[in-house]
Amino acid sequence: MLIDTEKYPIVVSMAYYSLFLVSGNLLRRLVRQYISTDRQQFFLFVVTTFSILSCSLENGHIRVRYGRAAYVLVIYLLSLWYSFTIFDSSSNPIYNIVNFSLGRYSLRRAVWLIVAQTCGAVLAFRSARMFWSLHLCEHHSKRFREETCSTSLQVSVSTGLFIESLGTAFSVLLNLILISRRKIRFEIAIKNLIMCLLTIAVIDTTGFFLNPLNASNQTLGCQGTSVANHFLVYWIGPCVSAHLASIIYYRLRKQKATASVGEKDKTPSPVDQREATDKQQRPPSTSDKQRTNLPEIKQMQSSGTTQQETLTYFRRGFNALLSNQYAGNQDTREENSAVSAEDEPDALDPRQRGRNDAIQRGNSQRPVKHKNL
Repeated sequence: MLIDTEKYPIVVSMAYYSLFLVSGNLLRRLVRQYISTDRQQFFLFVVTTFSILSCSLENGHIRVRYGRAAYVLVIYLLSLWYSFTIFDSSSNPIYNIVNFSLGRYSLRRAVWLIVAQTCGAVLAFRSARMFWSLHLCEHHSKRFREETCSTSLQVSVSTGLFIESLGTAFSVLLNLILISRRKIRFEIAIKNLIMCLLTIAVIDTTGFFLNPLNASNQTLGCQGTSVANHFLVYWIGPCVSAHLASIIYYRLRKQKATASVGEKDKTPSPVDQREATDKQQRPPSTSDKQRTNLPEIKQMQSSGTTQQETLTYFRRGFNALLSNQYAGNQDTREENSAVSAEDEPDALDPRQRGRNDAIQRGNSQRPVKHKNL
């Protein structure tokens, strides 16, 4: 029995979204609770892809029935839901390529997760058809009965390849770049809004899927585009552009880190600044004066001054240095002599030191008497 599409189509769509969003959330909880840790990621990717791509199959009905404004609102709310509730899995194979390019995933792991996402996409399409078979609205009845579909690629293959590749690279860079950690939720909301507006701007050209599995789930085998062109536009181009965007991001981040380290090394520490200030404030020592007079010495040598005069100049400076150090360190020498006198009593009186030496010589010359055993 059909529900009147003029009065209640939005109710059917809301029930459809609620069913797959809630079921996806419950399945993720069950996976985290009952599946072992080494297998959790695979099943989480399956469940996440199932939930997201199932909702994506209903977005077309919203756009056709209610217009682009309602379509932008729906996909924006769905993107916020995904961003704030799903943290450990993804439905887009592009980000497996990105993680592989950045060294976070091995090639085997990336391929294995793409297999998991493919399983989730097949499950999403089968589940959507089961819901359409209920014939709750006219649109679902048409989707269930249709045997052919039309392609979303409304431009040439080269133009479609350019649009999907460039859009994927922009999306990857936009998601990788983090502007502020303090307002992360606000930043995520702004990024999702940018991508939603960009999607509605070029959706009539290629569909602007930016997700190879989503594009294949909805348009693979449709009339107007061959299978080879479909994989070229929606798979090969976006994967290559995502890889290149990841490399560009990695190199820019590495250059920024190197530049920041270099600036940090050039910046003097507070200790170095304090030492430089103290050195400027204290009066110059004799050694500093001698270092300052080096050009004068060279001038004396170049002007023909004799070697004897040069040696006399050095001797005067050396004697001044010794006298300055003697006058400045006299108290220290007296303290050191007092301490050494306390540690060595023999050093207090030279006569006592002489008597001790005589006693030691006498003991060394005295024959040693052995007891008869």
